[in-house]
Amino acid sequence: IVHPMAEVKTKEPLMHNKQKEVGHTYYTKVSENNWQEIDKMLDEGVKLYSPMAVLEGKKAVIEATRNFRNMVKSLRVRSSFGSESQAVVLYECDVPGISDAFPGASLLDIDERGKIIAIQLYYDSHPFQAQKEQIYS
Repeated sequence: IVHPMAEVKTKEPLMHNKQKEVGHTYYTKVSENNWQEIDKMLDEGVKLYSPMAVLEGKKAVIEATRNFRNMVKSLRVRSSFGSESQAVVLYECDVPGISDAFPGASLLDIDERGKIIAIQLYYDSHPFQAQKEQIYS
């Protein structure tokens, strides 16, 4: 039996693929601790909105991202999606003492240059309240 939707073929515009690729690549570079490449992907005035803090500027965003990445054993991209000017990335982190598959999602705003100008994080912040200062200092 063939699923009725198996015959449906959709073409995603190239622009959407670009945004998806930017989001996926960004989180892959975070997973790899590749801070030089991450620096190239962020706009100077990038904003980070998380359940625990709001930050502005490339340096502050990279520092908070590095602090978070240092707390987790690994980060794995589960899926990514793109639209005209945004990407959504779903990921899991191995967070010692909390979960080996802690879920998170990120909505990235991407400009016409392919630079990330805003990152909105979605995750349950409750397990991280004790480390808030360590991450966002």
